[in-house]
Amino acid sequence: MSTLGDGVSDPQRTIFLDRDGTINRDFEYVISPERIELFPGVARALGDLTRAGFRLAIVSNQSAIGRGMCDEAAVLATNKELCRQLIAEDADAQIERIFFCPHAPIDKCSCRKPEIGMLSGANPPYVFDRNDSWMIGDKGIDMSFGLNLGLPARQCLLLQSGSKHSEEELHYPHLFPTLPEAVRHILQSISQF
Repeated sequence: MSTLGDGVSDPQRTIFLDRDGTINRDFEYVISPERIELFPGVARALGDLTRAGFRLAIVSNQSAIGRGMCDEAAVLATNKELCRQLIAEDADAQIERIFFCPHAPIDKCSCRKPEIGMLSGANPPYVFDRNDSWMIGDKGIDMSFGLNLGLPARQCLLLQSGSKHSEEELHYPHLFPTLPEAVRHILQSISQF
C-alpha cells in the first residue's frame, strides 16, 4: 500500500525511513493524528536531506490495520498529520511517498518488512539509485529491509531512538543515537565524493 506522490522513471537518490521510533515517538501503535510527536530536530534534518538532493520515502509496517485496531483511513490521517508537522517546522522536509504494509505478522505477506513487496509491488514502479540511497530505521528489520532492497550495508543506519535493542544490534557498526546524527553522517559521507 502506498500514498503520496507518483513514481518516477529515472533512478534517484532516496532516503528510506521507518516512521514510528525513527521520525516520531513510538507509542506501540501510533494510529491517530493526536499520537504524532516528532523527535527533536527531525524536520530540520529531513529538510537538509531534501536540500542535498535526496527524495524522502517512508516505509512502515502498520499491522494495527490487520489486527483490527484501526482502519486504513486512520493510518492515512496519521501520515497526513506527520507530513503537516514536518513541513510546519521545515518547508523542505517533504515526504515524497509513503509505503506501508497493512497486514498482521500472521498473514505472512510479501510486503511486511523486512520483505520488500511494498516497493517491488508499487504501481507505478518506484525507481531509486541503489548505490546512492540509504535506509534509516530503529529496528533490525529496517536494516534487513535495506539490504533486501540491495542497498550497501554501510548505507543502512540503525537508530537508538526507538526500539530497545538486542546486544547484537547494540554492536551494529552503523548505529546512531538519533536521526539528526544519522543525517549528519550521510551528508558528511556524500561530501567526501
